[in-house]
Amino acid sequence: MAIQVDHLAVGRWIRLLRPVSDAEGLTFAAGATWRIDAIAADTSTLIVTLRLYAVGSDATMRLDLRAPDGPRLGRMREWFEVVDPPCVVPSGPEPSREPEGLSTLARELRLGDIGAADARVRELAMRPRYAGENLQALAERLEAVARELSAVDLDRAAWIYEQAIDCWHGWGAMATSGGDGAARAPRIEAAQARQAAFLARA
Repeated sequence: MAIQVDHLAVGRWIRLLRPVSDAEGLTFAAGATWRIDAIAADTSTLIVTLRLYAVGSDATMRLDLRAPDGPRLGRMREWFEVVDPPCVVPSGPEPSREPEGLSTLARELRLGDIGAADARVRELAMRPRYAGENLQALAERLEAVARELSAVDLDRAAWIYEQAIDCWHGWGAMATSGGDGAARAPRIEAAQARQAAFLARA
């Protein structure tokens, strides 16, 4: 079953509300935004390890849940807030192709070529960085494209947001157990809530 510490869960984007010094003495600046890509917990030491990714960088943060001050169990919301995915997201494999794919998708949508845009989404989903469990990353990026596109074309933005939700559901369908499915459900529901808020503003 996926590990969650207070409101911190794999796949969520977080922003540091204040500087954080972790169990190894590393300092993370206030205002920094990261995506949590993995969480591991050592029950013997009560050390939680967060694997973090941001634009062009990655980091490992180790938090002592017994610490008298600093982030600890039951107090994480004082240090971290969950935020929407940024419009610019971490790069990984294929750094030169991924931005091109998303920018091409946005251009096809602006031109009203839904058929080409639909094919582009399917092509993006086949790339190694988005395949399988990584489909959640594509869902986040499509949400970002929808928010950007809404400034010029609300109808096309709503369409791409629907593709993002489809990706979220596809990711949810990959659950390997009932517990895994239950752990994924809140993230899918959060995405649906963001879509509803987006459509209400539109």
